[in-house]
Amino acid sequence: MIFSSPFRKTLLLCALLCLGGAQAQDTTAAPPLPPAAVAAPAVTLPDLLTWLRAAPGWQAADYAYRASELQLQAARIRAGLSVSAGGTLAAAKIPWDSGEWVNSSSVNVTVSASVLPWSPAREALRSAERSHQAAATELRRTRADLTVQLVRAYAGAGQAAAALSLARAQRELAGQVFAAAQAQRSAGVIPTEALLERQTALQNAEAGQAQAERGVTLAVNQLRRLLNRDVTLPNTPTTSAPLTFRVSDLNEAGLIARALNTRPEVARAAVSVQDAQASLRAAELDARLPDLNASGQFGEIGSSDSASGKRVSGSFNLKTGVASAQATFPLSDTSKLPTGAVLSLSATLPLLGRTQGNTLEQARLGLQQASLALENARQSVTLDVRTHLSEYLDEQGAQVALQTGVTRAQTVLEATRARQGAGTATPLDVRQAELGLAQAQNALQAAQDRLAVAALTLMQASGDLDPWLLAALPALSPTPVSPVPVSPAPGGRP
Repeated sequence: MIFSSPFRKTLLLCALLCLGGAQAQDTTAAPPLPPAAVAAPAVTLPDLLTWLRAAPGWQAADYAYRASELQLQAARIRAGLSVSAGGTLAAAKIPWDSGEWVNSSSVNVTVSASVLPWSPAREALRSAERSHQAAATELRRTRADLTVQLVRAYAGAGQAAAALSLARAQRELAGQVFAAAQAQRSAGVIPTEALLERQTALQNAEAGQAQAERGVTLAVNQLRRLLNRDVTLPNTPTTSAPLTFRVSDLNEAGLIARALNTRPEVARAAVSVQDAQASLRAAELDARLPDLNASGQFGEIGSSDSASGKRVSGSFNLKTGVASAQATFPLSDTSKLPTGAVLSLSATLPLLGRTQGNTLEQARLGLQQASLALENARQSVTLDVRTHLSEYLDEQGAQVALQTGVTRAQTVLEATRARQGAGTATPLDVRQAELGLAQAQNALQAAQDRLAVAALTLMQASGDLDPWLLAALPALSPTPVSPVPVSPAPGGRP
């Protein structure tokens, strides 16, 4: 927590006023202010990132990806060769008034396959493959989002603990200034207004400490929400090195190109375009091809199905692209039946109520809408990358000034200590300078953490963030996810 400029000026004014009454103050050196430190959670960042793999959000993403895999496997099974076995038990009486009941039973084996590329089963398989690719990019996006959220929460928890440490130091210094002011007022050195001014500064410091304590509680709760488990901060701040995630390649064109190939928004929009293309092709075939079915059978063929013997049959439908074959084996003696063949060809053409034209036009409009959505997704991703790149460069540029601020605060502290040795500065002046150095150091480390978060956010925007393979993070055994190619333009075939 960094206090506002008016509040710091008030404390500095109090310390300067105390110079005039140095004889009324305790000249015993105050205990040194602890150096500025960012308090880290009781566990390390790799520990937190390991726990993240068991968090509900991470597991939900894994389950969604697994469901997509199962759907793809089911589509492959449906598009492959299908073999089934069955049986028939029949009884016939022909003619009814004078005939006798004739019983027959048989077993049959049926084989079918989608042999044409436009068959519904094959198209469903291609659609499932596209959906699986989109699910892979969505899995990576969710993991990246959770990783960035956790790193941001971790940095926030450290800054909250550091702010609390500084607030306590500020409260202690304000208390010492107020105590000195009370002594000065008792000696008649300062007026009542000056005493009230120091009392106001103390009350503001107390309020700032309470606010910092609430900030720590909030930061811990944010970590608990992400991890779904208890996370505690240490009672005393511990020095923690700033986060060191950085982006080495800041070429805007390269970042945008990688983002367009990996971002889930673009992948989902590309899948929608490919689905729309498939729907258009299906509508064109439906409008162009008749419902043509060819079938045939050969074997012992009687006058009725109940009297049929051993035979094989097959059928093929042009519109659905499905071919099937069946072999039937009777369980009774059918050797007296004649052997023959039956061939048939049937076609259906709609005369009234033909809707293929409307369906075809709807498919064309759907493709246009999907193409516009893909272009919009590309533009959105491009703007997002440029925005995060600008934020990263802004944070990077702020580092130099903050480092200079730390150097200035160190110089002020050294000069104040020298003036204390010469008798021209009080211990309160030294405490104020120490507090200024602590605030400058904390501001620098907070900026370094913001730069690290901005780096992760930029890598996420460009598709470069692979959260389970980052060198600084723990090794994992993730769900294997292959790269997802994205069609560059909506006009080609999937």
